[in-house]
Amino acid sequence: MPVSDELLKAYLIVDNCFLVMLTDCFCNRFAARCNQSRLVTEAEQWIDHILEILQRFALDGNMHCPIGVANEFIPHTGQMASLRGIQRNDLNHLQAHVRSNLHQVPVNIPGVQLLRTLPAAPRQLVGAGGLSDNDLSLVKLALDMTTTGLPVFVLSNDQSLLDFITWVRIQKQHFQAPITPNLIQGWRCLTYLELVHRSCNITSDLMKELIEYALVDHYNRKEIAGSQKGNIIFQQLIQVYGNFNQSVVKKHQGKAEAA
Repeated sequence: MPVSDELLKAYLIVDNCFLVMLTDCFCNRFAARCNQSRLVTEAEQWIDHILEILQRFALDGNMHCPIGVANEFIPHTGQMASLRGIQRNDLNHLQAHVRSNLHQVPVNIPGVQLLRTLPAAPRQLVGAGGLSDNDLSLVKLALDMTTTGLPVFVLSNDQSLLDFITWVRIQKQHFQAPITPNLIQGWRCLTYLELVHRSCNITSDLMKELIEYALVDHYNRKEIAGSQKGNIIFQQLIQVYGNFNQSVVKKHQGKAEAA
């Protein structure tokens, strides 16, 4: 069913894994179609296009990101670095260009550490081997931004981070006003993008490429294959794909009725 633009509007915070997903999706699905001399330029323009779409729904027009998380975007270790003819200077330019799209925000590390000590915080998420300080800085930034009294969306593909946000948003008793944790919402990146697609702001062709890339990428991740986390992510991706297909059918029906 169609989605109102108003329901998608919030302050937007993006995780590094979202930027990596976009970069690797371009490499996997589009790089072979590009002229070698324009490969990095085409990648930057493609990523810019998607970020510009999301900025339409950002209440202040910005894609926010903690500085530490923005610094994690290092295409030198991703799929772009493995493409033929790509030089270090190309990767440096891509790195700087993508980061320039972000409103990079310093986050108070002691405040981040306090999240680890919240009563009944899930130890598997905040204890040893769980979420990093940079991961939790996304939550700290989101909490700080709720002082506006408006919704804050965190876009990430990190299931542990999304699980922690789900937990923290109902812990109102542990925060002092004007911080309002229930204003935070964690979104798997494709789930949010598919809602944007339903609002007719992303083309079906582009959305199909993103979903198909994500499904193949998940299938190839041997480290989580067969795990509970892997199964949860897979089910979420299948649900996104199902919603997308239903949306495409409804859009075609709407066009046929209007003709």
